[in-house]
Amino acid sequence: MIRAVRALREQSPGLEVDLREIRPGEVAAALREGRVEVVLARSAREAEGLRVTALAPTPAVLVVPPGHRLAARASVALADLDGERLLVWSRPGTPFTDAMLALCAGAGARVTPVESPVIGAPGLHDLESLGAVAIRPEGVETGEALVSVPLDGEVTLPLLALRAPEASAPAVERLLALLGG
Repeated sequence: MIRAVRALREQSPGLEVDLREIRPGEVAAALREGRVEVVLARSAREAEGLRVTALAPTPAVLVVPPGHRLAARASVALADLDGERLLVWSRPGTPFTDAMLALCAGAGARVTPVESPVIGAPGLHDLESLGAVAIRPEGVETGEALVSVPLDGEVTLPLLALRAPEASAPAVERLLALLGG
């Protein structure tokens, strides 16, 4: 995502891009009221009346504290997460958390979701204290002395663009094209 924003700024040097974090319950109102032009999300809980475009999925990695049993591995299969505590940013019963739990379960890994008390990126500062691991988009800075371990296979995270029903600005269309939409 950051690479796409940089590329967009290179294409249009005078363009102003403002990145904001918006809680899921605020997305529809922010788009309908014109406070934002596009929202990039991993899931869309309340998308009624919005245009939702599936973008290219993002490769995922496992993030662990340096002393974790999986930290020294060259790569990790999702099945290796069996018995782990998985850091999530919303409670079970929400779309993205449920998708993460289903991803692990589909690989035969029973994980215990542990909700982070901190919302937002990178939000991994409590990973070690919670005794948890996290599945994050590849290339996202952790901001901590944590270890990113590649996941075996093609493990990806969904990426969606949510927009108001009316026409998008040309810069938004260029951004979505850069992100594979």
